[in-house]
Amino acid sequence: MKTLNTFGAKAFSLNFTGLTNRIISDIAISEVFDPQTPPAKRPQHLGTTASWDTGATQCIITRDTALKLNLKSVGKVIANHGGGASEHSTHLVNLILPNQVGLAGVQVIEMEHIQDNFGVIIGMDIISQDDFSITNCNGKTCFSFRTPSLHKIDYVEEWNKKFKNVRPNDFCPCGADKKFRKCHGAPGSATLIRK
Repeated sequence: MKTLNTFGAKAFSLNFTGLTNRIISDIAISEVFDPQTPPAKRPQHLGTTASWDTGATQCIITRDTALKLNLKSVGKVIANHGGGASEHSTHLVNLILPNQVGLAGVQVIEMEHIQDNFGVIIGMDIISQDDFSITNCNGKTCFSFRTPSLHKIDYVEEWNKKFKNVRPNDFCPCGADKKFRKCHGAPGSATLIRK
C-alpha cells in the first residue's frame, strides 16, 4: 500500500459535539491507479461514508459500491464475521479520506451488505499502518488520523513523567488545589502506573 497525498495533506481530525460510540467519516473510492503516473483519464471517484472499525482486520466495501465503480475482482478470501465464515471477492482500490489524505492500492473485501449502509469499513490493515487516536476530553470526542506514523503515544509514560519530580509539599500536577502529599501522593494513591 502506497501513500497518496493529493494536496500534501497527511492528517485529518473529526471533532464531535459530544461523546460518540462510532467513528464515521466521508470517503471517496475509485478503482486502483498509480498516483505517481496517473492515467490520462482518471477513474471516477465515488463519494460515500466509512465506518472506522478496529474489530475489522481488513477494509470492506459493499457489492453496490463495487458495481457502481465496475471493479474487477483480484481474488477471493474466506472472511470470518458474525454470521460465520464465507467466501468473498477482493478488489484493489484507491481511497481518499477527508483533507485529501489518499491511500493507493488498498485491497478490500466485497460484501453483500454492511450494517447501517456504509459504503466502506476501514479496518486494521489501514489503522495499524498509521497513527489513529480517539480522545474524549470535556465530554467531546475527537478522532484524529495521520499518515505515516510519526511517534509513539503512551499515556502511562506521559502520566509517570508528570509526577516524576514532584515533592510532597508541591501542588499536585493533576490540577487540584491540593498539596501532592494530600492528593496523588497520599498513601495508597496509585500515582505512578507501572507497565
